[in-house]
Amino acid sequence: MNTLKSIIKYFFNKFLYLILIVGLPSILAGFTMTGKGIFDLMMHFPQYEFESFVDVYLVVLSRNAKWLYFQPLAFIGLALGMSLLYATIDSHMRMGDFNIRNVIRKFDYNFLPCAKFILSIAIAGHLLLLLLTSLIFLYYRISQNVTLAWVLTTVTIFVVGLIFMAIITWLLLWLPTMLHTGLRDGRAFVMSSKQIAPVFMKTLFTLLIPVIPYVLLMILNSCFNWVVAIVFDVLFIAFFDIWATVTMNTVYYDLNNIEREDLKSMIWSKNIRS
Repeated sequence: MNTLKSIIKYFFNKFLYLILIVGLPSILAGFTMTGKGIFDLMMHFPQYEFESFVDVYLVVLSRNAKWLYFQPLAFIGLALGMSLLYATIDSHMRMGDFNIRNVIRKFDYNFLPCAKFILSIAIAGHLLLLLLTSLIFLYYRISQNVTLAWVLTTVTIFVVGLIFMAIITWLLLWLPTMLHTGLRDGRAFVMSSKQIAPVFMKTLFTLLIPVIPYVLLMILNSCFNWVVAIVFDVLFIAFFDIWATVTMNTVYYDLNNIEREDLKSMIWSKNIRS
C-alpha cells in the first residue's frame, strides 16, 4: 500500500468531521503561539535593534506577555483534542466504525499519553526557540555586516525548524506504541524509535507537506504586512494536528502489519490498495 496515498485519502475523506474535534483547541493555541515573529525577523531584519537577549526573545515569541499565561491552557486543550482525535482515527482503523460513542469510552485512557506527547513536543520546541534566540542575538552582536547577520539568521531559522520537525518525526510513533502495547514511557519510546528508523526520512517529508504552505503564507504575511497571521496559525495547527495523527496511525499500522478494518468499509479502499 502507498502510505502517503493512504494518508492523503483518509485526511480529505474525514477532514470535515475531524476539524470539529480540533477546531476549538487550535483557536486557543493560535492565540498563544505563533511563528509570526520568526518570519518578521527574516523579512525585516535590518529594522530591528536589540539591546539584550530578552529583546530578541520577545520578538521571536511575537505575543503580548499576557497571552503567555494562557499557554498551559492551550496545551491542555491540544491534549484533550488529540485524545479525541487519536481515539476517533484509531477506532475507525481498528474496528472500521467511525462513531464518536466508541471514542468517548477511550478518552480517559488516551488523555495522559497524549498529554505526555504534546508536552514533550512543546518542551523540545521551546528549547529550540531559546537556542534560536541565542544564535540570532549572537549574530546581531558580533557581525559588523547586517546582510551577513540576516543570512545567518535566515539559514539558522530554517535549520532549527527542520530539527524541530525531525524531533516530531522521531516522537511520532511513541504515542501509538504507548497506547497499543501498554508499555511504560521509556520502553515504548525505545520501541517506537527502532520502528521509525527505517522510514524516518519518508515520514519527515510527509509531515513537511502541510508545513510548506504555512511557511509561504507567513512569508507573504510579513512581506506585505498583512494582519491575518492569526488565521494562518489557527488553520495550520488544526491541519497539522489532523495530518500528524493520521500519519502516525497509518505508519504504525503499516509497520506492524495490522489489518485496517476501515479500508474494508471505505468506498475508496480499492484505490488505496492499487
